[in-house]
Amino acid sequence: MFDKKFGLKIKALRENISLTQGELGKFVFPESENHQSMIWKIENGERKTTFEEAIKLADFFNQKIEDLNPSNILQIKRNQEDELFWKIKVIFRNNREGVKNIFKNIIEEFYKFYQKDMRKKEKKTIGRK
Repeated sequence: MFDKKFGLKIKALRENISLTQGELGKFVFPESENHQSMIWKIENGERKTTFEEAIKLADFFNQKIEDLNPSNILQIKRNQEDELFWKIKVIFRNNREGVKNIFKNIIEEFYKFYQKDMRKKEKKTIGRK
């Protein structure tokens, strides 16, 4: 048995919107022919959920991944990616606008620095002539 609590949360969310296991499975496992059975196994704690699958489920149900809290999520990420990259993904997932603003500010500061550096180089070039 893997993560029965996580599976029960997924089942409750799915049933709350009157969705079948097969319908949810087509979204989470579009490449698989076993849509329904894969969701059944997750809901019944008989299958591990990958990080990507947990993200898809969280997105589908408009939930934060921490609220779904799959117990094996940290172990999965340590096996697949380094911890910093995982934290960035979770932060981005939960606060996309905030992260966009951070990157926008970083890009703006880099651009200002680049322009300032180019002006210094132009002055040096002009001074040599």
